[in-house]
Amino acid sequence: MAVFRSLALTFLTILMAVLAVNAVGATVSVHIIQPGETLAVIAQQYGVSVEQLAALNNLEDAHTIYSWQLLNIPAGGRPGIPRAASSFSPPRAAGTYTVQRGDTMFSIANRFGLTAEELMSANGITDPHLIHSGLTLNLNIREAPEPPAASEPATAVSEPATAASAPAQTVPAQAPASHITASAAAQAQFAGGLQEYIVRRGEYLTELGVRFDLEWMILAEHNNISPPYVLHTGQALRIPSFAQYLGYLPNHSNYKLFYTTNHHPGPRVGVGREIVIELNRQSIYAYENGVLQKRALMSSGKMLTPTVLGDYEIYLKFRSQTMSGPGYSLDNVEWPMYFIRGYAIHGTWWHTMFGTPMSHGCVNLTNEDAKWFWEFAPLGTPVHVRN
Repeated sequence: MAVFRSLALTFLTILMAVLAVNAVGATVSVHIIQPGETLAVIAQQYGVSVEQLAALNNLEDAHTIYSWQLLNIPAGGRPGIPRAASSFSPPRAAGTYTVQRGDTMFSIANRFGLTAEELMSANGITDPHLIHSGLTLNLNIREAPEPPAASEPATAVSEPATAASAPAQTVPAQAPASHITASAAAQAQFAGGLQEYIVRRGEYLTELGVRFDLEWMILAEHNNISPPYVLHTGQALRIPSFAQYLGYLPNHSNYKLFYTTNHHPGPRVGVGREIVIELNRQSIYAYENGVLQKRALMSSGKMLTPTVLGDYEIYLKFRSQTMSGPGYSLDNVEWPMYFIRGYAIHGTWWHTMFGTPMSHGCVNLTNEDAKWFWEFAPLGTPVHVRN
């Protein structure tokens, strides 16, 4: 009797969904949510927007969906069409855009085929939440050099049920400890190339530290500012040079070690393309046939949410997705590559503390570095995580 009631209830639920589809005339199919799927992933799978899905299904919170829940798919959706992991590439924009009510920095960037960091940089915006209706955004983004093409295309995959820098030249294995390995271009870009900054009304050292990607305490020390670290409108702040900044850092700082040595751990496999992640140095390395192609600072898992050790391989890739879990929900996470279960290498827009453990177990990179590794590594690329 209980089985009969369960079957009857399931049939009634599906019938109601079908009737709703016919009534509104706005859907082409019904999707049954699988364990772990997010609304953003489902929307990308069917080629529709999260807003369309949420509105059609009367979802007040796009993050609150349940396994086995039925979703109506809007007209124009493409049910059952999986996307190749490397095929999504919206046209890059030019010109300007006027912010509309309900827009976010990330939705605008996605709409025009840009990253949020590119859009923020082009418009001098440091906080992605501080935009408003009527604001005019510049969409002219300077293109960066292309990263290396993968030796084989990524296999087309369905969306799951659940970052651009140029390829660096090979770094020699040995170099003097005092040698700064950052390129002249990288040093010139340090702190936006500024030597001095005039403080504006209401600005704080912590805010300026984030804006210039500097530790604010070093900025205070460089300008002989002591507690309570008060700034004054019109005050001239001296910005340390790249070499000066490194001089303030302790010798064991991962950031300093990365830029003052040419250390790399060596390949694990030695044949084809592979990625090696070194947690003690908070660094990630790309090798091809045993030769180092690129290395980058990263942020791995914190003490209570560590990154797993071991040998794995890239099994799933997406252009971008929403990531959520206990205590966090992050939209527009770019260039994710999963190497075991929910552990991924991906781009990061919410912090710049690379060289320090910051994550819930994933490997955080800048969006530029994440894009490079994403395009370097096809599905099946070995990933070795070591201390």
